Amino acid sequence: MPHLNETFLPEHLRFLRTYIPRRSMNALFPVSVTVATIALVLLTQGALAADGFEAAGLSLLAALLALAILEHWFLVLPLRDSALWSWALRLRGPRTGGDMPPAAP
Repeated sequence: MPHLNETFLPEHLRFLRTYIPRRSMNALFPVSVTVATIALVLLTQGALAADGFEAAGLSLLAALLALAILEHWFLVLPLRDSALWSWALRLRGPRTGGDMPPAAP
């Protein structure tokens, strides 16, 4: 089950929780992550074999694909990211519906 944290929503947007379904992982996840990992290995091998502009391009693609795979795993694993961002939530404090963040100088 994805562990989306509704704690990041301000009070006036709490109704949006009803639109965020919580479902278990489907059968496509292992297949897509496996295919993406194979593509990552192929991109990395290509980047190591290439030189110059092609190596830089393949390296950037490999880095983006690696981050995408990592993101998908983080969405599936039961990790609470509210613990990571609790300092920001404390700084935000209680907000009312009409509060706007301060404008940048």
